[in-house]
Amino acid sequence: MENKEKIVLNEIIVEEKLTYLSDTDIEEAHKESEFEDLKREEKSFISDLKINTYHNYKSDSERTTHALASDKYTQEFRPKLKKAHKEFKEIRNKRNTADRIISVWQTQYKRGSV
Repeated sequence: MENKEKIVLNEIIVEEKLTYLSDTDIEEAHKESEFEDLKREEKSFISDLKINTYHNYKSDSERTTHALASDKYTQEFRPKLKKAHKEFKEIRNKRNTADRIISVWQTQYKRGSV
């Protein structure tokens, strides 16, 4: 079994995490909004490609496949969507971690371990 150090949570660490949560709540909302907006925009982008570029294909699935594989989608739109998703998930995960640290501290505090 590995020898792991015990992490001691104290009021200073918890205060830092609370400050982080307070300082990043609006930023997280903006990142989420940007990502959701791009997801909605993606549908229009693909529809436009299907109508304007791949209209000669008979089935909708063929038009969709070609639109998603197109340079216009993969080089222009997809990178923006991936970047927005990454930024949103990063801040969401950091905030979730801070929240879990606070929850662990609260549990320890209630038990008298702190």
